Amino acid sequence: MAAWSEATTVTGSPGDTRVVKYNIISGTSMSCPHASGAAAYVKAFNPSWSPAAIKSALMTTGNGLITATYLFERMISVIFKVYR
Repeated sequence: MAAWSEATTVTGSPGDTRVVKYNIISGTSMSCPHASGAAAYVKAFNPSWSPAAIKSALMTTGNGLITATYLFERMISVIFKVYR
């Protein structure tokens, strides 16, 4: 989720008149601010750490990716428990 300029349409295509305040975009351009924010957060609590130490901490302490399949299976199991 990212702020989106109201000066452009959703797709930028001719004839598209839809304008939104927020849009979902992805890719490495969106991962950079997230990774930078995480690094700044770690640095705030560990000001003496080197960039290599911060990178190591971020890369070795993360959890695995939660997939859509996992979330769907959890949702289904909760629904079945509620309606049993």
